Amino acid sequence: MSCLLLQFFSLFVLLLAAALPASALVEIGRPGEDPLVVEDVYLREGTAFVSIDDVMAALALEGTWNSVAHVYVIKTPHGRAIISPGSQYLKLGDNFIPISHRPRFIDGKLQISEVFLLRQLAPLLTEPIHYRNHNPPAATQSEDPLDRLFAFLLRKKEPVADGSKWIVSIDPGHGGEDSGALGLNG
Repeated sequence: MSCLLLQFFSLFVLLLAAALPASALVEIGRPGEDPLVVEDVYLREGTAFVSIDDVMAALALEGTWNSVAHVYVIKTPHGRAIISPGSQYLKLGDNFIPISHRPRFIDGKLQISEVFLLRQLAPLLTEPIHYRNHNPPAATQSEDPLDRLFAFLLRKKEPVADGSKWIVSIDPGHGGEDSGALGLNG
């Protein structure tokens, strides 16, 4: 009886641990000021994504969403920086700067990656920023073994023309009382 109770308790603890949400937390701010603690952090493509609105508030920047043009305009000391969901470029004046992790909508908010924040947005400011990820994403494998299995199974195989296969075709439409299909002239 105690063995069964121990197994049930172990299963309960395992299910409880699996049901608890993983928490992520980042701090964003300017040096010398209290940083803004952001708890809504999403992990995608092996990097953390935070809301652009939270970043603007933490860095005391102005940014507006243009729903007609489907772009987010950020006012920086170097000019207007424009991003849009799914775009792989940041537009700064007439220049286009590549973005490694594209901005995206998650839970109805435009989210930017920490890579974008640190490598593209931070250099556009006049002073450095404070950014700390309390739960950085774990290093992921470059290729999932399950993905490799499916890629192997779905790989298109070229037919081998070795001449060892014979193909026999039977055309039942000739001769006899029922001649089968009619030709062009009936």
